[in-house]
Amino acid sequence: MTDHDDDLRMSLHDPTLDAGISATALLAGVQQRGRRLQRRRRDVRTAAAAVAAVVVVGGAALLVPGRTPTVQPARQPPPPAVSTAPVGPTPATPSIAPTTVRPAPAQPPGVTPAPAAPATTMPVLAPSAPTPTQ
Repeated sequence: MTDHDDDLRMSLHDPTLDAGISATALLAGVQQRGRRLQRRRRDVRTAAAAVAAVVVVGGAALLVPGRTPTVQPARQPPPPAVSTAPVGPTPATPSIAPTTVRPAPAQPPGVTPAPAAPATTMPVLAPSAPTPTQ
């Protein structure tokens, strides 16, 4: 054995080494450290799984060729046919039929028409003087 092993063995057999710590407190500290290490390992595994998922999805997106949807080109309308009709003045024909004005229906006897609602206007606010800033 080396000198370091002998020194360590001697210090572990020393009763004053753990004189200020009770066995239950020492056990609780060891268990807490174990739980902390397990939590760290779990967090590292979760982070590694998340990174792996991102890499897999990203790699799959790169490997799959970009599919562009097949689109048919728009059909152009055929050019207008050239008319061989003689060009001359066209007779003026009204495009809209004349309308007739009908009178309003008469009120039955004994019925008075409802009074018209008064016209409302928006009030006009005068500009106020600017307030001094502080």
